[in-house]
Amino acid sequence: MRPVKRKLQGMGGDSMTLEEVAKVLGVSHQRVSQLEQSALKKVRIELLKRNITYEDLQLCLKLWF
Repeated sequence: MRPVKRKLQGMGGDSMTLEEVAKVLGVSHQRVSQLEQSALKKVRIELLKRNITYEDLQLCLKLWF
């Protein structure tokens, strides 16, 4: 899943469309969208478990990228 999210958001290079990522991975663009939604759900759950606010996350991302 990590490669999908990185490609869609342009982490580590240029961003790509769902169709472009799907072609690279050999799956449909609907499947890429499903994988993206699944990953985002997992991230939200972990943030809630660890009591991390959206503002804290934004600050961390600014520092890392």
